[in-house]
This record gives sequence, C-alpha cells and structure tokens, in this order.
Amino acid sequence: MRVVCDTNIIIDFAKIKRLDLLKNILHEVMIPDEVKEELLAGGRGETEQSDIIKAIDEWIVVKKAKDMLALESLKAHIGKGEAASIVLYMETKADFLAVNDLKARGIAHAMGVKIIGTLGIIGLAKDYGLLKKIRPLLDELKKIGAYISDELYKRILIDAGEG
Repeated sequence: MRVVCDTNIIIDFAKIKRLDLLKNILHEVMIPDEVKEELLAGGRGETEQSDIIKAIDEWIVVKKAKDMLALESLKAHIGKGEAASIVLYMETKADFLAVNDLKARGIAHAMGVKIIGTLGIIGLAKDYGLLKKIRPLLDELKKIGAYISDELYKRILIDAGEG
C-alpha cells in the first residue's frame, strides 16, 4: 500500500512509540518536503524526534510536490504540509492520504482523495493481526493530547470487537 502521510500522523505514532505500525501496515510511506521540514523542526521529546529522524533516514520516502499552482491554491485554505501532501498524493497516485486535520480531510475528500487517519491505521493494525487490542493505543493517544470524542472512542472499540 502506497500512502502519503501528513505531519500529524507521523507525530502521533512517534509519541505513542509505534512508528513500526506505519512501516508494517502502509509499506510505502511518502512525505513531501514540506512535511519533512515540519517533522525536523523539533518541538518534541528527544526520543520521538530521534525516532522520526531514523524513520526518515531508513524507510520514509521524501518526494517533492511539483504542481506549484495546485500547492499555492491549497495553501490559501490549509497548512503547507497538508497542501503538499494532497498534491503529492495526486501526483504519485498513492492508495491513501493519511491526514487527521478536518479541514484538509474535507478539501481532500472533495477532490476525490482516499483518506485514512491515525485511528483508521490503528484499526488496520488490528485487522492485520499486528495488535491484539486497540484500547491501549487509543488511551495512549488521548493521554498525549489527541482528540478522540467519547462517541468515536466507543464506536471504534465496538467496531474492533472490544466494546
């Protein structure tokens, strides 16, 4: 599966110390230069930053989003990382765009982009047998400040057979 990831997806998995799930589930993870810049800007714990740098060096593929007109048009509405991720998705004909930002998801959806988020990836990890339970990861995400409404939390656990 070829997936273009936005910054927050990689940060979420780094913070819960499960970047391995991205590698093992998504197989080919691509990011645009703009996302690499955001990831390398720091502002995270030393371990998370080190894990992100290692992933970029070893298995995350960095590519340039080339359609500058589309990029600038999208940047008028969403952040540069999200905009570049959408453009790179279109250019590479990736299978999914991994993004959590609601505004970026809405724009991408309107453009016909197939979207997956952090929670969807965790669900796939369970489906593929890489996780026995997803509740501990959901709890860890909430602990690090990821917003998961109570309704969504319950629905995900029910869908995963943990309700």
